[in-house]
Amino acid sequence: MNPARIILCLLVLAFQGEVDAQTFSTRFHFGLFSYATSVFEVNTGYLVTGVAAQNNGGIHTEYFISHFDSNGVQTWSEMYGSIDSSYAASWDASVQLSNSNFIHASRFTSSSGISCAVLAFNDLGEFSHLDDFSSPYAFNEENPDDWIAPTCIRIDEYQNVFVGAIINTPENTFNNPAIFKWNEEQGVVWVYALEDDSYFPIFYSFEFNTIGPFFIVNNVYLDSPSNSLFVQLDFEGNLVTIEEVATYRVFDILSISNSEFVAAISLFDDPVTGMLPAIWKFNDQGKTIWTSQVIGVGYAWEQEANDVILCQDGGYLLSANYYDEWPQDPEDGPFNKDAMIAKFSSDGAFEWKRIFNIIEAANDKNRIYDLKATSDGGYIFCGEATGDHFNETQPTQQAWVVKVDEYGCLIPRCQVSVEEFSQENGMMKVAPNPTRDFINVFVSHDVDQAQLEVVDGFGRILDSTSLSHGGTTYLFDCSQYATGHYLVRLVSEHLGVLEVERVVVE
Repeated sequence: MNPARIILCLLVLAFQGEVDAQTFSTRFHFGLFSYATSVFEVNTGYLVTGVAAQNNGGIHTEYFISHFDSNGVQTWSEMYGSIDSSYAASWDASVQLSNSNFIHASRFTSSSGISCAVLAFNDLGEFSHLDDFSSPYAFNEENPDDWIAPTCIRIDEYQNVFVGAIINTPENTFNNPAIFKWNEEQGVVWVYALEDDSYFPIFYSFEFNTIGPFFIVNNVYLDSPSNSLFVQLDFEGNLVTIEEVATYRVFDILSISNSEFVAAISLFDDPVTGMLPAIWKFNDQGKTIWTSQVIGVGYAWEQEANDVILCQDGGYLLSANYYDEWPQDPEDGPFNKDAMIAKFSSDGAFEWKRIFNIIEAANDKNRIYDLKATSDGGYIFCGEATGDHFNETQPTQQAWVVKVDEYGCLIPRCQVSVEEFSQENGMMKVAPNPTRDFINVFVSHDVDQAQLEVVDGFGRILDSTSLSHGGTTYLFDCSQYATGHYLVRLVSEHLGVLEVERVVVE
């Protein structure tokens, strides 16, 4: 064979071996409203779980599971619940046991009161209600509501289930962190609750070290943040120690080893006017190794971190809620919240951030609940989008899921420099094109007093959104558009139309 042909074949094979990570975005809902709290990769694509409100003889909330193929097409959905009860989840409280089996902790409301339900489900959408248990504190006249809200779930090597939850206590406080050890044979084995009515802690996550489970809590009030508490238990649920550590609000803890951990945190500024997403590496006594914050983001009210995961290169990916602009007084709203992911190296150096405007509506909030790495080298995350209105036919709270590549790009090559992107695309790039469900628009630059517009063939503006921060991806729902050609315009209030891209809706 000709040597040149051999080289060409080798190059073709090498090129074919490099599989780009698939990207997609979608927004969906069931019933009155929906929000997505967990996402998992399975052999046939991805599972997204969450809560939906139904009105079939009475308003109640049900647990849902939806399957998406590798292209982001929703193939089936299953609901679990009944008119006589409600399931609810405010945080990601699900864990994957195997390629096809999962377990979830949900707040469960029935005629018996409020409890924590332990649910099992598989990748076919089959559910079972394994058990439910209540707060360990009895009802009394001063504290009539038995409150429990699961926030996280962990599994040890013996398949024991550990559920973190917020519960009430005899001191009539309702935000006290607790950890329950549970298994299918015994039910609740033990429970530990931090009882301190002078403290109003935030509690989202816990992890294990060689001693047992530990968690870190911080006073929820922003106007006077106290030192965080490092609470160490043994594996029998006994308190080992409580120590004050750095003043961070901890939202998720990632175990690197038995003695090192990385947490998704929010920093406080001084004087306190808001929070800033960051990651914190610490040892098994809660002592700081390093802290690294997202660059190019200021302090803002409710600008909370969410998840932190390990990347294939040994670095870390953080998810957070991002405010581009917000009022000095939160009551002065409306103010908008976007979803953000940020990449850090293994030693904590900040590398990049990506911002996603899932929906643009008055007082909109795009919140991330869960973030996972995928086998193709990319990432997938899910959450909820809320606003004063979407349109006349859609509810004001919807679930969403976004799949990006290894650089955090929904639109390919968003990772290049602003200058290089401008040479290739100008300031704006639209994908996919053609499309059926969503038009994704990436804008590389900061543009003052400008907006994006989707325009039909008659010049009518079908949808629009104001620009926020450069490097943001905006999502426009085109699922109800007629087949045809549309324009996406980048329009400056002072300079007029800056750029136009034609997009085909099939």
